[in-house]
Amino acid sequence: MTNKTRTDREWRIHGTPFGLFRWIILGGVLAWTGCQNFAPPNQSWTVARVEGRVVDERTREPLGEVNIWRVRAPEIGDGYAVDKGGKQMQNRPTIATSGPDGQFTLAGERTASLFWQTFPDFSVTLRFQRTGYATIERRYTNVVLGTTQNKSEPVIQTGDVPLTPR
Repeated sequence: MTNKTRTDREWRIHGTPFGLFRWIILGGVLAWTGCQNFAPPNQSWTVARVEGRVVDERTREPLGEVNIWRVRAPEIGDGYAVDKGGKQMQNRPTIATSGPDGQFTLAGERTASLFWQTFPDFSVTLRFQRTGYATIERRYTNVVLGTTQNKSEPVIQTGDVPLTPR
């Protein structure tokens, strides 16, 4: 039986103990691969994706450059309270502009909750505005699941939204 002693080179790689170096690499690989694969179990959609097309009411021609955004309905107990912090971030306006073919898309949003499941109401009120046309607000509740690449994403399809020229 021979007594072998390890050299300093075998124990350290660039000044770091070799065992610690392995753990750092392993932790980095797990963090990098686990970000998408190990999502919290209660990850749910809170805002549905909205798709549609804006057209001229008289000619039925598509309208480009129409501004579209979600309108937040007042909640019970709002009164004159001013939103603060996270509530302001939640209620930020989501704005989209229709393309030359009249098509528009408002992206859906997801949140992760660690301890409880949320049950959102996927109804949405949209405001449509373009110079030379009357501004309108419409409420949509027709949610369809699984029409996009993400099979569980809720989608509201507005169809053709007619704007009346002034």
